[in-house]
Amino acid sequence: MRKFITDDSFWALFPDAAIGVLAVKNVEESAKLDEKQAAEIKELLDSANKGAKKFLTSETISENKVVDVWRKAYQKFPTKKGARCSIEALLKRVLHDNPVGSIAPTVDITNAISLKYAFPIGAENMAAFDGDIRLGTMKGGEHFFPIGSDKEEPPLAGELAYYDNSGVICRCWNWRDGIRTEVTDDTTTEFIAMECVEPERIEELRAAIDELAGLLTKYVGAKVINKDIVTAKRPEMMIQSDEDQEEYEAEALKKKEKNLIKTTRNPHLDNYKDVVLDTKIRSYEDGWYTFEDTVFYGEKGGMPSDRGTINGLPVTELKWDGDVLLHKVDGELQDPVHMEVDLYTRVLNTAFQSASHLLDGYYLSIGADVGSIGTNPENQWYDVISKDLPEDHAAKAQKYVNDAIAADVATEITYVKGSEYPDPHYANLEEVRLIKFGDYNQQPCGTLHVNRTSEIGSFVILDTEKTSRGVRLYIACNHTCEERLKEYHDLLKETASVMNAKKNEAVAAAKRVTESNRDLKKQLEDAHKKLTAYKAEELDASDEKVLVLEPEYEASLRDLSMTLSNREKEKVLLVNAGDKVAFALISPAGKARDYLASLKASVPVNGGGSPKTVSGRTTASLDDVIAALKNLF
Repeated sequence: MRKFITDDSFWALFPDAAIGVLAVKNVEESAKLDEKQAAEIKELLDSANKGAKKFLTSETISENKVVDVWRKAYQKFPTKKGARCSIEALLKRVLHDNPVGSIAPTVDITNAISLKYAFPIGAENMAAFDGDIRLGTMKGGEHFFPIGSDKEEPPLAGELAYYDNSGVICRCWNWRDGIRTEVTDDTTTEFIAMECVEPERIEELRAAIDELAGLLTKYVGAKVINKDIVTAKRPEMMIQSDEDQEEYEAEALKKKEKNLIKTTRNPHLDNYKDVVLDTKIRSYEDGWYTFEDTVFYGEKGGMPSDRGTINGLPVTELKWDGDVLLHKVDGELQDPVHMEVDLYTRVLNTAFQSASHLLDGYYLSIGADVGSIGTNPENQWYDVISKDLPEDHAAKAQKYVNDAIAADVATEITYVKGSEYPDPHYANLEEVRLIKFGDYNQQPCGTLHVNRTSEIGSFVILDTEKTSRGVRLYIACNHTCEERLKEYHDLLKETASVMNAKKNEAVAAAKRVTESNRDLKKQLEDAHKKLTAYKAEELDASDEKVLVLEPEYEASLRDLSMTLSNREKEKVLLVNAGDKVAFALISPAGKARDYLASLKASVPVNGGGSPKTVSGRTTASLDDVIAALKNLF
């Protein structure tokens, strides 16, 4: 059994807080929605962006209540400089007319609920937890790799964080997640937390967690394991039973067996160059054909579907019905049937699949687990599940694969009874197909492979990236090496042309431009400060209290008002910016907020600031604003 446990150290800081917790399984992170469902989620997010404006009564983000309560909460424990609650980032986008956009179904749904109710929400990969997940204060120095970083960033002593036996899961309570428990397309079990520090809003929290559960169930197939509100009176809850964990592991194994093992032999799959066949139609139903024989391969076991033609008609789709491959073509077929698989795509897919086996051989030899692969030729990748890889692992993996390619090892394909295969997980299968590349790797697999390792051709590890489970290798293999080389060469050539430099001098030229731009930016900033100072002197010298500035000064209103707030005179700066009027109220005596309140009584205003200076906008006309201001001064 796995639990969520809140420590006494948390309740000592926030005795009236509440945390809505949702534990779900069977999530389809990369869910393929139909047009109607996609439109519904888009409308959900659009509506939430618009509705969130009700929480923004001030243009100064920190002065809005739902943000201010979290700013104050973060003052109760040590935090990394600049850390802010996640809800602030979402609301800041709404405030600046930059709505939160669509990313993926689950992300869009959680963002929509977060905006609708103004609660921070975080989701974690529950399968990556080491034991129970807890919330409490840290000793300092615990293991933590944040998402998007290439180095460890341990928490401070006394900092509040979610954590488990292996280290921190989320720093500064709800600020930054770690890559170890990051939700990815492969995540199926999730822990979702929604925090509230306003005791009067607990019922809203309950409504929000209920709505989130319903939406995840409706759109991404989530099944709720448990859902509750954790408080000081009920500081822990079960999030995953032993049965749920066993079910998760069994489903993962079932999926692996379904993808990798094929119990019915197809001799054409033992030779990837077997791409032409004459056969006959066996059946036709609802647009799908089956044939007495086929040389086509449908997506399975991490390998994409073939492309090609049947009787000259393009094959538009392939899918498996058990061990039977169904074919759909752009037109109608009649016997006799002539099949031709596109050899370019077949070679590309087969080479990458075979190279992945060799990578398995290297990483398994150093004790790492291997994960999924990305087969899109424009983005080929390979996941390693390990947090303790040697620094030079990528270079050694590169050499391992290239050594195998150079060795020109013949591929051995054999079939054995499942009961005779050493792994007991395969004992119930009639037959297991084994793929062996000499001493480099042997494993069960039902996909296509090269006949000799030299046929993989070129292989390059382009880059590495830390993930929640370990490391992702970005790869170019076979034809994609040629495509990447041409792409990067063209990019270098274009850069050199823009830089007016030779190709081998392009990088140095780009660095010089960057440094020059940095200097120019500094010069522009200095010039802006001087111009602002000059303009402030001009405005301060004027006897007029209400001053209308040219439209180009809209961006400088804040800087001008800050400068004038240190002088002695009260001023109002106005800029007519088309469909709105931007303003700044300046009161060195500290009455700016009072003036704003009075102005709001006369015209519609959105703004805020300090006692000495406030700024904002109004949809009223310039004449109406000036008339309203005359009553104030």
